[in-house]
Amino acid sequence: MGARKGNRNALRNTWCIIKGRSKEGRIQYELSDDAIDLRTIFYNFDTFEDAKKRLEEITLEIRRKVNDSL
Repeated sequence: MGARKGNRNALRNTWCIIKGRSKEGRIQYELSDDAIDLRTIFYNFDTFEDAKKRLEEITLEIRRKVNDSL
């Protein structure tokens, strides 16, 4: 599961949520920091809400780090 290399949505955003299927055929949501073959980290979630919550946490953490460096 993951965004294909060249996926404009994944490449345009630093972090994105990608809908896919697990090996067992279940729908999963992957929170990834880039497109497949370019990403450095990703998290798998069973629900979109869980993926969105984690994305919000990451966004807040990044903003906090940026503000601390100013």
